[in-house]
Amino acid sequence: MTLVRVDPSKEAALKATFLDHVRGGGSLFDVDDYHRCDRDVVLAAVKADGGALRLVPEEIQSDREVALTAVQGNGHALCVVAPQLRADREIVLAAVRGSGDVLWCAAEELRRDREFMLDAVQRDGIALRYASRELLKDTEFVLGAIQRNASALRHAPE
Repeated sequence: MTLVRVDPSKEAALKATFLDHVRGGGSLFDVDDYHRCDRDVVLAAVKADGGALRLVPEEIQSDREVALTAVQGNGHALCVVAPQLRADREIVLAAVRGSGDVLWCAAEELRRDREFMLDAVQRDGIALRYASRELLKDTEFVLGAIQRNASALRHAPE
């Protein structure tokens, strides 16, 4: 292993270049490994494209603010956030705003939670498809979901 001393002014300029690149819609794929671990660069990248989260190390995927920013831009980023964050109500509901289909990535405990699932269905009727079996057997729950979002009727059990 070789240690290299980096001139701080050159490092700041390089970071600024990568920030400009991702803010302008450039891919995080084009950013070196060192800067893919830089929280500021990653936040800028996932704000522009939530799917960029798949290109960063797990410890960054575990950062709640990074994960929330990513799913707000691309709900499907929920599938790559750290497992413990897939049980975070705010993060999962933000992801559902983009597509109720992302609930297949959500923690099972949320998919069993009546109030959470009703909130999810209110955002996107397809979310009803991902409710736990116990909830789907509960007629009162299914009717409540349909009352909150009529499009859920297409996803109700027979």
